[in-house]
Parts: sequence; C-alpha cells; structure tokens
Amino acid sequence: DGDQIQLADRVVLQLEAPAHRAPLGPAKARTLREAMERRVDLDEQIERDFLRDGSFLDVDVIDSFGMKSAEPRSERVVVSFERFRAFVARTVMEHRGDVLNCNGDEVMTFFESADDSVAAARAIVAGLARFNQRENLLGRPFRVRAGIHTGRSAVDLASGIAYSPVLDAAGHLQKAAPVDGVLISEETARELSS
Repeated sequence: DGDQIQLADRVVLQLEAPAHRAPLGPAKARTLREAMERRVDLDEQIERDFLRDGSFLDVDVIDSFGMKSAEPRSERVVVSFERFRAFVARTVMEHRGDVLNCNGDEVMTFFESADDSVAAARAIVAGLARFNQRENLLGRPFRVRAGIHTGRSAVDLASGIAYSPVLDAAGHLQKAAPVDGVLISEETARELSS
C-alpha cells in the first residue's frame, strides 16, 4: 500500500491497498516490563545501526554569492556548482567516504577513518586548480575552506542524516580554516596514523 511507480517525467501511479496497510506504529505495550524491553531493544538497534565513530569533513565554497552574482548567465552558475559538487563527491567516494548532504555551496561528508577524511580534503584542495581550469564555467575560480572533526555520532548513511555536535564542530572549523586550506581538530589529529 502506498507504493509509487513513476513512468517518464510526469506520470506517477500510486497503489492503494487498504487491506495491506502497515500498522501505524508498534503495538502498545501492555506492561511496564514490555515497554522497557522495547526500549532496550530500540537502544540496541540505534547503537548497532546508527552510532558510529568517524570524521566529518565540511567543505564550503568561499564567496559563492560573489561568484554567482558576477555571472550573468544562470546556466553557467548551475552547471559549475553542480560540477563542483560532483567533483567533491567523486573525491570523497574515492577516499571511502559518504556525502551526507549538499546545502547550497557547502558539502558535508562522513568517513569512518580520520586518515581517509584528511586524504580526501587534501585531494579536494589539490584538485581545485585542475577543476577550475577544466570544469568551472564562471569568471571566478572556486576556492574552499574545509574543516574536519572526529568523534562518535548518530549517522544514517542511507538517508544522509546526521545531527551531532561532532558534525557542528566540523562546520565551525571550516569557517575558521584558511582559504584553500583544511583545519582539523585535535581529536582528528589524535586519530591519524601518522
């Protein structure tokens, strides 16, 4: 019930099968013991499926407003920023990371290894000149700041969802990073193999 099938760009079919509807939620516990058992099971599921040790890498384009406003052709803005996001995503995946989300000119990523997060950040910064030369259609080059912080967080990689002080710290580090540079936390530095 509720499954949707899309055909081409505009035709969406939705299956309505009330007899097969899933219950709205778990059955209500009848006793305190049942409620506590369910709570323990849920805590164990969250721990097993979503709590992860790892590093967040936050990459932000510097002066994206200026870059966009200096270009009169909107298609060049859209194509250049989409190419930039693809460049970052490719680099992150090549270093065993996951893109959590892209918000405007900012890309938040997650790595299980601090080493991989730093290697990806370095590769992004090192690849900017080539990216600007070959893929950027704008009159101004893409320049970035990147921040990395490491710790334990609840992360849903399948949905790209993570809300955590560890993620927030990566964002704060990114804002303080030098132009075309990477700023890492002490926690990240401690996790590096060399």
